[in-house]
Amino acid sequence: MLPERQRSLQSRTTAISARWEALLRIEPVNSPLANPDALAHLIAQSQKQVFTLLAKPARAPVSVAAAKACVPNCECGHNPYLAYFLAGEQALVEAMVLLEAELSVGERRQSDVAEVMLAVRRCARLEIDTFCGACAHRCLDAKCRHRPTGIE
Repeated sequence: MLPERQRSLQSRTTAISARWEALLRIEPVNSPLANPDALAHLIAQSQKQVFTLLAKPARAPVSVAAAKACVPNCECGHNPYLAYFLAGEQALVEAMVLLEAELSVGERRQSDVAEVMLAVRRCARLEIDTFCGACAHRCLDAKCRHRPTGIE
């Protein structure tokens, strides 16, 4: 992503935060830890992590298909970060699409939208994996990736 595009996106953090929280509040709550009031205070830090990743130049243009292939995963579905990062990705992608819409057709780059998606998903994967490692439901659900094989 071009540095000026990143700066322009970053200048919208207040609007992105508000949209992220609004989207978070309409997501289904799968546990007390997924309560929007418990997660909303993390949005600023999560945005900072995303922008840190975006500041690192991509080796090659990223496609939307490649970004979608990076799937943060919690098989049992108890992870509170699932809805949190889903809302965050939508808020950041919406902001990037609006930024792209302000540009002339020749200046628009689909890879910028893909880079935003990928950055959010990388942050999500890290947080989701960390939480899954300490989850109280760890190994209880048959779909949990931490469940030893052969247990019924």
